[in-house]
Amino acid sequence: MPQYQRFEESLATLAELIAEEREWDDAQWRRRLSAACRSVGDCWAAFAGLVTSASALAELRDEVVKGLVQHADDLFYGRGESNAALLLFQLVIEIAPASVEGYKGCVVCHLQGSEIDPAAALPFAEKHVKLDPSRWRDVEYIRKLVAERAGEM
Repeated sequence: MPQYQRFEESLATLAELIAEEREWDDAQWRRRLSAACRSVGDCWAAFAGLVTSASALAELRDEVVKGLVQHADDLFYGRGESNAALLLFQLVIEIAPASVEGYKGCVVCHLQGSEIDPAAALPFAEKHVKLDPSRWRDVEYIRKLVAERAGEM
């Protein structure tokens, strides 16, 4: 199946970019990473639309998401690359819209990353709480941060 091969190739390209040696916070590298993430998302959509076995697709999706989350966590926690990690967490959500890890990762990147932006974190937190209602306090806290920031302006 050529769509699966393209998908595998796009994942390999993404993994190679993540492993590349580079300067911290390299904007050119991040643009290449963004393009690679778009490619993975496009290839996934083309491939997933052809798979007839829902269980096989779910199993593959879970495996891919697990790998992407590990890479994103490494970028964020291991290398301090919150903007790059955000791209991967957004890709996780694109591939698996019900991924709690994807939404949680986006929230963390927006609240603890290099560009702190509670307003950008809020939509991800609201979607996260729909998947995990026990996290409602997170949404309230982020709304408070947004209101505090609005009061400072």
